[in-house]
Amino acid sequence: MNFRVLSCLLLAIGSQLNSEETPKASLCEMRLVVASDSPGAKPFVLKTDKGDEQFFVSPTIIIDASAIKSALAAVDGGLPKSDQMANANIHVSLTPKGASDFGEFSEKHTGKRIAILAHGAVLAAPTINKAIFGGEFSFGPFPYDHAQKIAQLIKPETK
Repeated sequence: MNFRVLSCLLLAIGSQLNSEETPKASLCEMRLVVASDSPGAKPFVLKTDKGDEQFFVSPTIIIDASAIKSALAAVDGGLPKSDQMANANIHVSLTPKGASDFGEFSEKHTGKRIAILAHGAVLAAPTINKAIFGGEFSFGPFPYDHAQKIAQLIKPETK
C-alpha cells in the first residue's frame, strides 16, 4: 500500500499542538477547501512554519471521527520513532464505510485540498493527489512530536 497518497503543502502546527495536554475526545472532521464565495464557506487560518494561510472551508463534512479507525504518527525511512528531530507522516486508516465514502469523494476531487479539523482548529490542509480507495492514506511530514499530537487529535487511542 502506498501511504504517500496525500502530500501536505504546508506544515500545520496549530496553537492546540503547543499544549502539553492532548484532548481525549476526538471532534475530528474533514471538509473540502473551497472558494471564498462558495455557499456557506467558513474562513479558517492554518498556522505554518512559513506564516498564516487563510482559506475557506465547505460546511459539508466529508468524514468525521466515526469513519476513522486509527491515526498514527510514523517515521518513514527506518529512522527510530524516538528521534524527536525526525519527520513523520500521519497514517490514517478508515472504517469500511469511511473508506467507501472517502474513496468516492477523493475520486471526484483529485487535485483539491481538504481541511483536517479537530476541535474547530485546522491541523492540516493536504492536497488529494489521486483517488484513495482501500481506506488508508497519509499526509505530512511534520516533526515527530507534532505528528504524534496531530494523530492523537484525529483519533485518540482508547484504553
